[in-house]
Amino acid sequence: MASQGQGPAVKKQAPPEQGGEQQQQQGGGQQQGQEGGGQQQGQQGGGEQQGEPRPLSLQEQAQKASMAAVQAQKQAQEMAMLAAQKQQAAQELGMKAAQETQVKQQAAVQAASEAAQTAAKEAAASAISEQAAATRDAAAKTSEEQMAKTAAQQALAAQAAQSVVAGMPQQPQVVVAPTPVPTPVVPGTPPLGAALSPQALADARQSALQAAAGGPAEHQAFMARAAATGMAADAAAQLLTAAQTEVATAQAQQAAAQGGSAMESGR
Repeated sequence: MASQGQGPAVKKQAPPEQGGEQQQQQGGGQQQGQEGGGQQQGQQGGGEQQGEPRPLSLQEQAQKASMAAVQAQKQAQEMAMLAAQKQQAAQELGMKAAQETQVKQQAAVQAASEAAQTAAKEAAASAISEQAAATRDAAAKTSEEQMAKTAAQQALAAQAAQSVVAGMPQQPQVVVAPTPVPTPVVPGTPPLGAALSPQALADARQSALQAAAGGPAEHQAFMARAAATGMAADAAAQLLTAAQTEVATAQAQQAAAQGGSAMESGR
């Protein structure tokens, strides 16, 4: 068996014995020697001796295993905590990204909705403006045409009224002619001026207005009543024409007023 030790003492060499070599160190020195062909190293005075390890007892083995298990468990816990922290951080990042995505989606939806509402309002306003302009143009055109027609009919009615009041019925001149054409008088019919008083003329005019608001049957009934009162056929026709003009004018004015109201409401 070989042994080795170290120390601060001075080396001392002894003569070999039986062919061996020996070095000895006293007071903690080194000792080397060979006896019978062997080699020995030793340490005196508190040195270190190396040799076969002493076997551990069962208690020591158990303590060593327990310490190793505790250390392994501690490392496993640390690794688990680290993994949990990483998982928590990943979850927080995921939640934050999801919130940001949701906010962006909501903003995009709101912007699209506002844009659609604005476009719809603009389109509706444009349509209302175009409709109002068309209504104004139609009303103006209708009013101009009706005014021209009314002026012509009023001129004819004025001529007929003058003829009735003067007692000299005559054919109104619609087309300019070199000479006026007198209205033929049915034999046996008294002159219109002599047959109709101002009250009778007013009644006839009121009856003509009522007939003008009706249809052909009402027109024929008026002509029959006028003939029964002694009014000439052409004078009755003139009164009916004038009444139709007044009714048409009133209807045109009412339509224009309704068109103006519609334009105001459209604005």
